[in-house]
Amino acid sequence: MNCYGQKKIKTTVKYDSLRGYYFENGDSLKFKASDFLIKDITTHFAKDYYWINKKTKRKVFFDELSYEDFDQALTAFRHITDSISLRPKKIHVQDIEKVSIDYLRENIDLAFIAWKRFPWSKGYDFETFCEYILPYRSAIEPLQNWRKEYLLLYETVGSQLSKNEVEDPVYVCGILQDLLQDFTFIGNQKKSIIPLLGPMSLQLRRHGNCPDLANLMVFAGRSIGLAIAYDYTPHYAASSNRHFWNAVITNSGETIPFNGIEDKPGIYNPNNKRLGKVIRKTYSANRSSLVFKLPKSQIPNGHMQTAHYKDVTSEYVKVADFNYQFNDPVNNGIGYLSVYNLADWRPIDWADIKNTEAEFTNLGVDLVYLPFRYINRKCIYERFPILLNVEGEKKVLRADQSHKISFKMTHSMVNQDRLYEETNSLELEEGKLYRMYYWDKKWILIGENIVSNGALFIDNVPAGALYKVQPVNPDKFERIFTIGEGTHQIYWY
Repeated sequence: MNCYGQKKIKTTVKYDSLRGYYFENGDSLKFKASDFLIKDITTHFAKDYYWINKKTKRKVFFDELSYEDFDQALTAFRHITDSISLRPKKIHVQDIEKVSIDYLRENIDLAFIAWKRFPWSKGYDFETFCEYILPYRSAIEPLQNWRKEYLLLYETVGSQLSKNEVEDPVYVCGILQDLLQDFTFIGNQKKSIIPLLGPMSLQLRRHGNCPDLANLMVFAGRSIGLAIAYDYTPHYAASSNRHFWNAVITNSGETIPFNGIEDKPGIYNPNNKRLGKVIRKTYSANRSSLVFKLPKSQIPNGHMQTAHYKDVTSEYVKVADFNYQFNDPVNNGIGYLSVYNLADWRPIDWADIKNTEAEFTNLGVDLVYLPFRYINRKCIYERFPILLNVEGEKKVLRADQSHKISFKMTHSMVNQDRLYEETNSLELEEGKLYRMYYWDKKWILIGENIVSNGALFIDNVPAGALYKVQPVNPDKFERIFTIGEGTHQIYWY
């Protein structure tokens, strides 16, 4: 049995009195809402930490939330570390062990107050309410008592709006963003032991990275009955890194993306870089997710190791499917797909394998994918990448050793205009040595040369493959490409 099915009996016993409370009071919607939360509470946990005295190995109590502001908390912490050497102890805290009946009941009651009280919530049905307003947590942030405080902070968001404006969730979302402008995006400068700050820690620190600020919008929205989703791409499929953003749900159930506390709905364009997969975080556990089929040890790191997501790629980009025949049998019956990001192939999707064939679905087009198997915690990549072109047609990028070409790359080919704002650090510096590779189960060196008169020449290039060019000391932001048959035009991915 996997970790998502072990404590169901304990769940029912622990929260029976809460369900009974709503049942006895004849509140059928709150009874159903409690069922919604309780059903999947054992699948949720927080990543948290505490401090340990390095010398005595004992726990040292420190709670940053007991201070009025973050500067005071830092001063107090430095005072402790002046005399004691500390180290953090990371922990996983299961919700079933932490969430009390009183905590859950307060959360449910306040969520219903927000849903019924504010004009912009009137168009949301019960299903939308349960998934995007009701939950007490967003992802794996530490559990904190946040909802009442957030409601007090943001309940006046619509006080100066007209009737039409106050009934429009999209408009209200933009006003809520305005109220959060004193928060600061700090990107990679974030100094935190855990991946996500708790909702009250966000209020204390007033800063965060992309995931934190996307979470901030989720909590602020939920507190006032505004349905806001948390979307992200696990890895950009033709650029570097990843990104997290939000989408506000309209009265008609559409989702309009926006960029945390920055670009507003209708202005933000998440398609400025090509997207292979877009994932939406959910509270409810997706029973068709991979963690209900395999133990985590047999799943690559990333979103596929969780149950709380849905694939919303088709809401953002044109998608297509393709079948792939694996060369070797796969013992656990699962095949994977990856994209090239930061000089490595990064897991992005999975599919069941039947008779060595897998069907990968709902994939962004005009992108290159590489199938792989995951064995003993290692990615075993296939020989040839797959190009899913703009029309959604599959092309195998197989090096043709019987057809070799002479290749010329110039500055204009590296910096050619594209429709996207994608990162490619490759610059052909005069007099500098560059190497060219093609993929056939691994990167294979074709040749190397020095840039002369703004051009790089490489001979004996096998046609039809996937390539990359990089300096001797690459920075990992160089992109992959194909070469047009007959034209020698470069197409970047």
